[in-house]
Amino acid sequence: MPSEQPPPGIRKAPTRSRLLAKYGKARALNPFAEEEKRAIINMAEGTSVLLGMHNTAELTSLCGVMCLGTEGTNKEKKERILRFVADETMRTHNPEKAYSALLHLMWEGILFEYLRAMGQPLKSAELDPRVYTLLFWRKRALEQHEGTFRPHYVQRQVRSRFIDEKLDDDLRALLNGVAAKEVYVKESEKRIKGNNDYRNVVMYLAAVTDMHDFEQDARSYLMDEVSMLRGRMDHAGESLELTRSQAHEMEGKHHVMASEWCKTLAAQEASVDAYVGMLNDQLCDRNAMAGIIEEFLESHGGREGNKLHPTSRSDLSDLVPRLLARYELDMLAASEEATRDSGRLRRAHADLRRTSRVLAFETARADAKERECEWWAARHAALQRKAAERVAQLEAEVGWLIAEAGSGMVERVVTERRFDLVRPGLEAMLVSGKADDEAKAVTLLETLGIMDRDGIAQHLEGFFMQREDIEQRTAIAAAAGKNVPAGGGAGKSPKKGGKKKK
Repeated sequence: MPSEQPPPGIRKAPTRSRLLAKYGKARALNPFAEEEKRAIINMAEGTSVLLGMHNTAELTSLCGVMCLGTEGTNKEKKERILRFVADETMRTHNPEKAYSALLHLMWEGILFEYLRAMGQPLKSAELDPRVYTLLFWRKRALEQHEGTFRPHYVQRQVRSRFIDEKLDDDLRALLNGVAAKEVYVKESEKRIKGNNDYRNVVMYLAAVTDMHDFEQDARSYLMDEVSMLRGRMDHAGESLELTRSQAHEMEGKHHVMASEWCKTLAAQEASVDAYVGMLNDQLCDRNAMAGIIEEFLESHGGREGNKLHPTSRSDLSDLVPRLLARYELDMLAASEEATRDSGRLRRAHADLRRTSRVLAFETARADAKERECEWWAARHAALQRKAAERVAQLEAEVGWLIAEAGSGMVERVVTERRFDLVRPGLEAMLVSGKADDEAKAVTLLETLGIMDRDGIAQHLEGFFMQREDIEQRTAIAAAAGKNVPAGGGAGKSPKKGGKKKK
C-alpha cells in the first residue's frame, strides 16, 4: 500500500515515468535496431544462397518434409520455401527461430560447403554447423557499418610567431662543413699569392674540388629533404581535406539526428499530452460516475444506512472507490483475457491453415493413388479379357488340330493298307525282267511314296544277292549230285538222297 492515499473516489494522477513504463507509448531509440535489420537481411540472403546450392531431389525432399508442394521447377520450390519462412517470421515475430527451424531440416554437407565458400570453414566436428551459421550471420551484422566515416587523428602543432626558430642539427652541420671548406680554400689562395710553388696550387685545387663535392652532397641531401617535405605536405593536405569532408558529413548527420530527435521528442510529448488528457477525461468521467452513484445510494437509503445487504453495508466514501477499482480490475482482466483469446485464435488459425495444407497435400496424394489404382484395374480387366479370348481361340485351334490329326491318321492307316496291298505287285514288277514293267514299278513306288530311289536300289540289290546266292547253292548242289555213286551211298536211301539233291 502506498504511503499517500488519494481522497475517496479520486484516483491519484500517474506521473510521466509511470505512464512511459506502463504503456510504452513513447518508444525510446533502439541502438540495436539497425543491427537487427542487418542480421535479418543476412539471414534471408544466406538462406537464398543455401537453397540455390540444393539440387532438384534435395529441394523436393525439403518441400515434402515441410508439407509444401513438390511440383514445379527449382525456382518455384525455392520461392515456396522462402515464402513459408517469411510467413513463419510474421507469425512468431522471431526470425531467428524460423531460420533455425529451416536449417535443422537441411543436410549438413551443404552447410559445410556454404561456410567454406564464405571463408568460415569448420575445422572441428564438435561444433554444430547450423548454430555456427546463425552465429556467422550475427557476426557479419555486427561488423557491417553504413557510411564512409572513419576516425583519423591528425597531429597539429601550433607555433607562436615570437619564438625564434633554431636550425636543426643536420642543417647546422652542413653550414659548418661548407664554412670549413671555404676556410681551407681561402688559406690555399693566400699561400699561392705569397709563394709561387706548385704544391700550393695542387693544395688549392684539391681544396676547391673537396668543397665542390661537399656542396654537391649537401644539395642532394637538401633536395631529398625538400621532396620528402613536399610529399608530407601533400599527404597532410589530403588528410585535412578528408577530415574536412568528414566533418561536413558529421555536421549533416548531426543536423539530421537533431531534426529526427526533435521530431521524435515532439511526437512523444504530443502522445504523452494526449494520453494525459485522455486520463484526465477518464478521471473526470469516473468522478462524475462516482458522484452519480453516491447520489443514487443516498436517495435510496442515506449515506450511512443504505438499503444493501446487512453484511455488505459500509460507508459510501469507501464503497464507491472499491466499486470503481473492482470495475477497473474486471476490465483489465477482460482485456487480458481478450488478448490471450486473440493469441489463441491466431494460433488456432495457423494450426488450421497448416492442417488444411497437410490435408490438401494428402488428399492430392490419395487422389493420385486412386487414379493410379483405377488405371491398373482397367489394365488388369483388359488383360484378363484378352487372356480369356486368347485361351478360347487356342482351345478352338487345339480342337481343330486334334480333328485334323485324327483324320490324317485315318487317311495314313488307309494309305498304308493300300500300299501294303500294292507293294508286293510292284516289287514283283521290279524283278519281272521286263523293262517297261520295271520302269512303271519304279515310277509308281516313287510317286506313291512307298520307296525312294535309294530304297529301290537297296531292294534290287538284296533281291539280286539272294538270287545269286540261290544260284550258287544250286550249282553247288548240282555238283554234289554228280559226284554221288549210282548205287547210292552207304546207309542212305535213294529217297533221302533225292530229297537232298532237290
